[in-house]
Amino acid sequence: VELADIIKFADQRINNFSQFVNIDNKLFIQTQGEKGLRYRLNTPWIHLDSIHNDNVVDTAGAGDWTAATLINELFKDKQNRNIENLIQSEIEAALNKAQVVGAQSCSFEGARGMMQQ
Repeated sequence: VELADIIKFADQRINNFSQFVNIDNKLFIQTQGEKGLRYRLNTPWIHLDSIHNDNVVDTAGAGDWTAATLINELFKDKQNRNIENLIQSEIEAALNKAQVVGAQSCSFEGARGMMQQ
């Protein structure tokens, strides 16, 4: 946590995150499966609804697709960008896009199933 700028974790894996409460200048993201996710960056937790997928085949890799898309969206075309300089609308736009890709990945078998398309 000390070295990371973005800390993403699933509520299934870490349910006691009190150790993160007093840490600022880091983007914390707690994924909550079908309930969506919540995040904070120097703010109280903010919830975003999940993206619905009627064609779920396999959820393996959805978190990886979400993380990769988030990083790409936050930092594409931006050199020397610091996490502290992100604004809420940028974070939410990136998280929404990341959730869409993560949800889409669930329509394919295996963690890399979507790569076959």
